[in-house]
Amino acid sequence: MVAGLACGAPGEALAQTAAQFDWRDITYADLRLPNEAARSYAEIWADRLNENNASYARTGDTRFAAGNAPAVASAFVVRSPTRVVVLSVLNAVSACRTVRHDERHKVTVKSCPMRLAIYDQSQNGRAGSVLDAGEGCFLEFGDPRRAFTSDREAGSYAAYDIATRTIRTGLVIGGQAVAGCDLAIPIPRGS
Repeated sequence: MVAGLACGAPGEALAQTAAQFDWRDITYADLRLPNEAARSYAEIWADRLNENNASYARTGDTRFAAGNAPAVASAFVVRSPTRVVVLSVLNAVSACRTVRHDERHKVTVKSCPMRLAIYDQSQNGRAGSVLDAGEGCFLEFGDPRRAFTSDREAGSYAAYDIATRTIRTGLVIGGQAVAGCDLAIPIPRGS
């Protein structure tokens, strides 16, 4: 299980359809043995990681007894002076369904659970609220060497629209936007 929302500048398709947005890099973390940088993602997804671990255990696969079964979280972070908002998508076998496989570009598009975590500066790094945000697209690369690198042929991107307080997402394969992956996730006020 490799990849996530890839980093880099958006492809031509996104640039043409939404030039007004500042498409930015996405962060992602392998949650099998979360390090310090991945701990907050593991906390956002703790219940789903436990479900994924149980799913592997039910099949008799106990290789992951010392950590989590394969899972990757991708995230887009928006910061203000008082809050940090994280939009995260979890790629885990028990949580996702395959939407499309593109053999030419060696990528798979999955529909996976998405959450919005809101951290208030006064809460010492703990999420004030974690909200389910429906399903989001996750781009999984077939070649592990491409797992977390920019690629002009395939990538996922996000931007924050200040005027509408909305995170926008998009996914491009072969220079074409992937239908259904162009989402707008509003950030609730006062959450």
